[in-house]
Amino acid sequence: LKGASQGFFGNLLYHLRMPLFMFSGCFLVFFVYLGIMLTQLDPAKTVPSRVRAALDSLTEGLLILDIRGRIVLANGSFNELVGSSDESHLGKRPEKHFKWLERDGRDVASFPWTEAAQSNQSILDRVMILESGNNQSKRFVLKVNCAPVIGHSSQKNGVLISFEDVTELESSKLAAESANRAKSAFLANMSHEIRTPMTAILGYADWLRRGYSTSREEQNEYLETIHASGSHLLEIVNDILDLSKIEAGKMEMSIESHSPFQMVQDVFNILRVRAADKGIGFKLKYCSNLPERIQTDDVRFRQVIANLAGNAIKFTADGEVEIQVELKQHPNQNRLHVTINDSGIGMNAVQVVRVFQPFVQADSSVSRRFGGTGLGLTISKNFVTALGGEVSVTSKEDVGSSFSFWVDAGECRDVEWISHEQFLDRNSNAQNTLLDAGSIPACRILVVEDGDSIRRLLKLVLTRAGATVEEAENGQVGMAKAMNGEHDLVLMDIQMPVLDGNQATSMLRKRGFCKPIIALTANAMQGEIDQSREAGFDEFVSKPVNVPTLLAAITRQLAEKRSVNLIAGEQGVQTLSQAVTVASTTLEFEMGLNDEIIELREELEKSVQPSEAVNCIGSFCVVEPARIVSTLPMDDPEMREIASEFILRLKVKLAQMREAADHQNFDELGRLAHWLKGSGGTCGFPQFSQPAIQL
Repeated sequence: LKGASQGFFGNLLYHLRMPLFMFSGCFLVFFVYLGIMLTQLDPAKTVPSRVRAALDSLTEGLLILDIRGRIVLANGSFNELVGSSDESHLGKRPEKHFKWLERDGRDVASFPWTEAAQSNQSILDRVMILESGNNQSKRFVLKVNCAPVIGHSSQKNGVLISFEDVTELESSKLAAESANRAKSAFLANMSHEIRTPMTAILGYADWLRRGYSTSREEQNEYLETIHASGSHLLEIVNDILDLSKIEAGKMEMSIESHSPFQMVQDVFNILRVRAADKGIGFKLKYCSNLPERIQTDDVRFRQVIANLAGNAIKFTADGEVEIQVELKQHPNQNRLHVTINDSGIGMNAVQVVRVFQPFVQADSSVSRRFGGTGLGLTISKNFVTALGGEVSVTSKEDVGSSFSFWVDAGECRDVEWISHEQFLDRNSNAQNTLLDAGSIPACRILVVEDGDSIRRLLKLVLTRAGATVEEAENGQVGMAKAMNGEHDLVLMDIQMPVLDGNQATSMLRKRGFCKPIIALTANAMQGEIDQSREAGFDEFVSKPVNVPTLLAAITRQLAEKRSVNLIAGEQGVQTLSQAVTVASTTLEFEMGLNDEIIELREELEKSVQPSEAVNCIGSFCVVEPARIVSTLPMDDPEMREIASEFILRLKVKLAQMREAADHQNFDELGRLAHWLKGSGGTCGFPQFSQPAIQL
């Protein structure tokens, strides 16, 4: 039986061997064919349409990979990011189908979706770079998050990948890091720049203080070094403060009428000494006639020329520097062009691009070779833009540079155009009637300043200039001394303890103190000046104090106040506009009347009776209002023009004052009185200042 059984199964297997072989072969072929077919099918078709629509609405790019790491779904945001459709990358491996880089630009060593699939853990916040487009022309910085997809049997079914586009954020971060590095380098440079002159100042001052100098010549040499170092230190601080104002949006322009010849000539005269010390040529060339006056901010305009021309001299060892000036008329604008050419070290193309950036010099070695803050060109560019113009530069290494800028010159239709020779001829005939900057009229001055060293310095300067000086250490003490003393003028610091300068001056004015008060301020911004002017200051002198400027301001204020002959009276009160109208009827100059002034006087006299020749403002009466003479030098054509312009403008302002008073518009009336107070005295008519103050 056993043998028969074995024979039976043996015969059966023998006869079935062919069908078994055919079955196995067919199964293998079918399995291979099925795998090929599955790879050709669109896996995304298995995702319900409502789910697909929800995924397409996401702002982040999204990929879903199957268990083999192939793309089975890409949402609309990802397709938009790479600039292609689903069909172009479905069934592909993302690491092979796209060009990926690490954050620092290196090739990717390990892809986060591969790590997530292998570790069965999420990989979060991996930053990668994706290059797409033709020849990888576009580059995106992406934040990649990968999470494995787990099925019911806890088996890995694929990977979900999200992509957040952080290209702009990364660009901003890199820019901020670059700016921080530049500022760090700037601060390191400034540390050196500030310490160098401070070392010289303190070192030589200590040497002089200990009496180590052996001769008068040696002392003078040390003092010159101290003064030069202090001036250089002030330039550095001013550059930093100017940039701070620009970045804070607090830099204000004061657009007024100025002579372009005078502005350029003043800067040229100052820098000519520096060029001569270096042994290089320094030229000034006018390529056209210019208007006698243009509308601009003269301080900022001069500073731009000084920065650009000063740089040209600094970086030029041999050859020359030339300033070219020309006015070009455009259909809707007059542009004053200034070009500074030099034969200095020059710059390459990369340095030209960087040269106007703040805290950055064309070459980091420049700060060590030539010094400086690296802010001058940035500040100049901002000033030129604020003045309605543009600045540009062309340069070539070892050949030289050419900096050009233009500013809006304002209306020039009613202004005479003159040549440089005519300007020089007119100025040579004008006489300077200002008093000697080294002396002032004999007077009594109260110095209110909390800094002991500054107080002693001012007392020394003013005493030697001919004044009698009394001191006060704060606003409270200063106010008491001013009210109880017989001072002709007060010098008042703005920022002081106990009572600051604005508060003290305001209280003095309210108590009837009418003597001149000059502000000493380290903050010359327009907003602060306006606030102090409202408090009652007559003039402002900025710190650090320039002695000739201070003495000139004192002389000017004393001359204005003494020219107003006021006496006590009990004849009643009239409005300021009436008093000013009467005084204006006989405005005249010692040099004679021109037709415009005669016409103005005759028109005003029609509305004023001769009996109104004497007028009182409060308890003060003007003794001789019939003759008002400008204190400006009338033999100077420009001074005569200033006074004439004031008279003509006064006609308009008085009409506005009457209208404001009739309509009880006291804010406008106060603003007009403020104008009259400042403009009258400045233009040589101080008689208007006190009535304007009272109004």
